[in-house]
Amino acid sequence: SWNCSDNYACIELDDGSGIFSSLEDCESICVPAPSWNCSDNYACIELDDGSGIFSSLEDCESICFSAPSWNCVDDFCIEVLGYGQFSSLEDCELSCNFKESWKCDLGGCINPGDGSGIYSNLKECITNCHLNNIDEFNNNYYNEKNILKIYNLLGQEQKSEPSGIFIIIYKNGLAEKKIIFDKQQ
Repeated sequence: SWNCSDNYACIELDDGSGIFSSLEDCESICVPAPSWNCSDNYACIELDDGSGIFSSLEDCESICFSAPSWNCVDDFCIEVLGYGQFSSLEDCELSCNFKESWKCDLGGCINPGDGSGIYSNLKECITNCHLNNIDEFNNNYYNEKNILKIYNLLGQEQKSEPSGIFIIIYKNGLAEKKIIFDKQQ
């Protein structure tokens, strides 16, 4: 006959006083089925007491060793292996509500649209980028549909074709400083 021990094993009793008549009966009750949990470092750990979440090593590994995934936390995408809401960084960035930011670009200041700019507002970007373009300015250029507003250096919006130094802000977030000289004919 057999009895359960404190360490989840079955012990044979020679005197016949055990609860179970066979080793199989004892093990079905006393010995827990193998189980696994994910550790903090994404490894699968077998638990001897049967208290694990996963009943097979394969099930555990399919979750613990998952492909990278991302969550949106405070307007930034953070990688969390196997537990994230987004399966790609691109999906996370599209869904995450990024705060408007600006960065210097060869053509002026741009809003990258992903929160990665180093300036929190356009004025700060323009002040720090120091980009100057000398360009001829004509009506075709001025009337292009992508121009949102034009300001002089005092911050006053300009409605007509300017000359001198001014800032053009485009609908795509680009901002340019321009210097236009009057052409004397």
